[in-house]
Amino acid sequence: MQYGIESAFIFCFTKTGSHNRNINRFVKLKDLAKSGTVQEVTQLVNGGQNG
Repeated sequence: MQYGIESAFIFCFTKTGSHNRNINRFVKLKDLAKSGTVQEVTQLVNGGQNG
């Protein structure tokens, strides 16, 4: 369990991707989680809204 939690933290703090509102702007997941919607965070983590 320790390694699963550590990998989740690393993913959250290092994951970047384009923001839905501005496709040319890259945002870190940790910053989007603070100010974005659940749908925006889901889009960044999963790459889509299906399933």
